[in-house]
Amino acid sequence: MGAAARKSKERQRRMAGHDLPSHGAPRAGDDGTRQPAALPALRSLLSPEAVALDIARAYALSPIGCVLQRSFTNDVYVVETSAGPYVAKVYGPGWRTAADIAYEVDFLNHLTANGVAVATAVPRRDGQPVHSLPMPEGVRYCVLFTYAPGDEPMEPFTCAGRLVHPCNDRYSNVARMN
Repeated sequence: MGAAARKSKERQRRMAGHDLPSHGAPRAGDDGTRQPAALPALRSLLSPEAVALDIARAYALSPIGCVLQRSFTNDVYVVETSAGPYVAKVYGPGWRTAADIAYEVDFLNHLTANGVAVATAVPRRDGQPVHSLPMPEGVRYCVLFTYAPGDEPMEPFTCAGRLVHPCNDRYSNVARMN
């Protein structure tokens, strides 16, 4: 049995009410049964205030506001500072590894160096672009990006494709040689 099948079987067993993990002190349920104090989370959502506090701690910036822009696979927040807006991307749980995200950041830097206007990662106080956040479901990663003004591109993305694909080919060739 593969790892995915084992995880699925384990999840089904837990959902059937067997062996629920304990999360805090037990409480009485509505039907009088013993219930965990908090149910386990597969995915949590940070408050904009928590994101602003984390940005203030990790970066040489002082946020004056933060708004959740969207939440789907990743959670995206617009962080307002006196220097202008930034975008904080909190990657979905298990969605990307730190190495995957570092590759994404490196590729965006490569695009910028080749004249493609894209948002780039802002280094933290320690110079690193990626940092981890302790969340109920486990570690999630966050990157603060420069704000890229403009309208969201509309399909079929032909203009962006003409700019990005040649850079991607050059980047991929360099990556293969290393």
